[in-house]
Amino acid sequence: MKVALDTSPLVQTRAGTARHIRGLLGALAGGLNLVVRTTVGPEDMGFSLVILALTMIIVGGKRSWLGAAIGAIIFTWLPSWLAVAGTWRDVVYGAFVALAAVWMSGGLVGLVTDTFRLLQARRRSAGGATPTSPDEPFGDEEALLLGSASTDRSTTGSAS
Repeated sequence: MKVALDTSPLVQTRAGTARHIRGLLGALAGGLNLVVRTTVGPEDMGFSLVILALTMIIVGGKRSWLGAAIGAIIFTWLPSWLAVAGTWRDVVYGAFVALAAVWMSGGLVGLVTDTFRLLQARRRSAGGATPTSPDEPFGDEEALLLGSASTDRSTTGSAS
């Protein structure tokens, strides 16, 4: 079923468009960085910056652009919010990241999406309908939350 979805022309077109948009945003960010700093060297883009970017994506949610944006907002302001922790700031920061990585494998956006799916399944089962599988989309709300177009998984061709 997944193979049939991944090989459809619509999915390939959207994936290609998404790659182009990501590349455009990366180039724009790099250009703005050059304007602000006027000189850029390898020491400006060190290991800590790479780890920070990965942390933003993991905690926010790696399944959508919205998760990465939420993670970026949180981890941009988190060090100033943790100023009240004093010398324990790094410990609290590390604990937050570790707990988020272990208990929220889909990030904050994944947690919200899973909660929404659970509530929808409970409403359907309480109304007499059979609960759906966790992989079935619930409509436009999920597509808006995940930042992607909704896909109809019930109409798939055979994967030969």
